[in-house]
Amino acid sequence: MSIFDKAFKEVSLGDIDQLINEEYPEDQHLELKKTLPSRNNKPDPWLIDQSRIGDKARNEITEEVIAFANADGGILILGLDETTNKPARANDKLPIPAIHDLAERIKLQIRDCIDPKIPNVNVKGIIIEDDMGVLLVKVGQSYLAPHRSIHSKECYIRRDDRSEKMNMREIKDLTLIRNNSFNQIQELFAERGVLFREKFFKDELPYAYNFDGGKCGFRVSLLPTSGRSQYINVFNQITQSDITTRLKVSINEHLLDIQNPISGDFTKRPIVRGVLFYGDHLNVEISETGLVEYTFIMGGSYKQELKASWLISSVYSAIMLLENLKKKFNNLDEESAIEIELIQDTESGFFPVLIGSFNGLYEKAVKDRKIVLPQYSYQSIGETEDLLNLIHKDFAHMAGKDITYHMELRPEP
Repeated sequence: MSIFDKAFKEVSLGDIDQLINEEYPEDQHLELKKTLPSRNNKPDPWLIDQSRIGDKARNEITEEVIAFANADGGILILGLDETTNKPARANDKLPIPAIHDLAERIKLQIRDCIDPKIPNVNVKGIIIEDDMGVLLVKVGQSYLAPHRSIHSKECYIRRDDRSEKMNMREIKDLTLIRNNSFNQIQELFAERGVLFREKFFKDELPYAYNFDGGKCGFRVSLLPTSGRSQYINVFNQITQSDITTRLKVSINEHLLDIQNPISGDFTKRPIVRGVLFYGDHLNVEISETGLVEYTFIMGGSYKQELKASWLISSVYSAIMLLENLKKKFNNLDEESAIEIELIQDTESGFFPVLIGSFNGLYEKAVKDRKIVLPQYSYQSIGETEDLLNLIHKDFAHMAGKDITYHMELRPEP
């Protein structure tokens, strides 16, 4: 399996050696740089004392990232010598110092120097010896394109083995293409919301709770941003064990099992181009087009117990299910957009939530019948912890509270 087929977190020094042994050429999806670019043949400051990254290196690296994002995505590698023939080919390793620190600095530069921000970029250093190594930047195709450099004010795009400035006609064409893609995603999210609310307000729930207190629930929908996902014959690929991942976290060095709304067995049945698992409160739908969706509905006095932990655990289960699908169908680092909707139906118009710690240290009522949290971007498993913390914080802010701790994921042994 090549560096292009692997999940980013699994790329290792062996994959770099493979590029060299195969004399892999620069192309539409690969850019090689011997070291940090600099002016007047002087070394970049990072190579001297690791104090900072020079403007020349910052600008060239962010321009390469922009070019990949505005095209079909790709990989930038720093610290690889290249041949002089055209196209240039991987030749030898030229380790860069303090490679992990450099990776963190490059992440910040990519975040701060590109407009609009690119949601699907991964950066890491691979050690060769001591703290020296090569730097990898993997960029996915962005549905928010076109992107531009805040320094040069230019948009760039990848053509064959080069990154070039875009002209105004190309920028307009790309804006139209990606805007159509963005609008399609928003339309699909809107459709999922309509279906969820129809079920919420019309269907009788399959349990005999007292409905005097109304109902509450949430929807977690994941959609691929590329529109190219194809999970063929997914009904036969997924079992109940794939949809019920257990979540443990560490908060202030305390290990906690996160409460999960999933209980009991699910009934599995095929739907058009997909599969549906449904239980007492939770439904899980997977489509051949790449949709992964968890919907949860509860009524009666149990409505008062809607907790952040249920939402967080459902998001985590949805991500783990998505990762399973990506491995099965070789869509390893494809970006997905995530939409989360919360809804309730009571005469008072209040949405009670328990937040703070996952044990519910305090309760706050939100006077709103329907809330849609800001959309999130997800690309690879390494982003999961930060994503769950962000969603948890947004859920707390919805109720006028703040989260003062960071939860660390503790996968099952």
